[in-house]
Amino acid sequence: TVVSSDGLGCANVQTITLSVGQSPSVSVTPSTATVCANSSVTLNALGLANGSSLALNGTSAYMSVPNSTSLNMTTNITMEAWVRPNAFTSLAGIVSKYQVSGQASYFMRLTSTSPYQGFEFGANTAFTTPANLLTAGQWYYIAAIYKNAGASDTAKLLFVNPNTNTATLYTGTTTTIAAVTNELRVGSDFGGRFFNGNIDEVRIWNTVLSTST
Repeated sequence: TVVSSDGLGCANVQTITLSVGQSPSVSVTPSTATVCANSSVTLNALGLANGSSLALNGTSAYMSVPNSTSLNMTTNITMEAWVRPNAFTSLAGIVSKYQVSGQASYFMRLTSTSPYQGFEFGANTAFTTPANLLTAGQWYYIAAIYKNAGASDTAKLLFVNPNTNTATLYTGTTTTIAAVTNELRVGSDFGGRFFNGNIDEVRIWNTVLSTST
C-alpha cells in the first residue's frame, strides 16, 4: 500500500493497492510509504521463489492425477510448465505418465546426461536437449510438443529463459507414444526420480500448439 498526501502537513491521504495473483508472487517494499507534494518514493519489487507453485523436495513429493481416457493421448500432445529447479538429478520428472515398468507413455523430465541441467521429452527413446541449460534457483518456461508422423515422430521443445530474455526451439524425433494405464504425476518419473524445486502452471493439450515466440 502506498499512502499519498498533499503538502498541508501530509494529512490528506489516499490508498493505492498493488495486487499480484500470478506465480511467482511479488513482494513490494516498503509496504507503506507516505508521499508529500512534489516528492517521490521508490518501491522495490522482488519476485518470491514459491508463490502458489508446487514445492517439491526431490525425495518423495509429487502431485498425482488418476489415469483417464482424456490423458491417454498418442498422436498430438503439447505439455507446458514453469520450473524452478533447486538441484539436479538424473531423469527427475516434471510431467510424466511413465510410472510403471513396461508402460512408458509421454514424459517431460531432466536429462540423464550430467550435470542434468537439460530436458528429455518423448517416450521410450526420448528427444534430448543440451545438458547445461539450467541454473538452480531460477524460473524457466518449457513447452514440449509431440506429433505422430509415422516412422519418425516429430518432437519439439521450446525453452524460454526469462532471466536472459531468450527463447530457443529444439527439434528432433522420438519413438511413438503409447496409451497406458499409469497415473500422471507432476514432479516424479518412473523409479522414484523426483524433481527438486518448484513447478507451476502445468498444462497438457491434445493438440500441437504453435511454437511462435
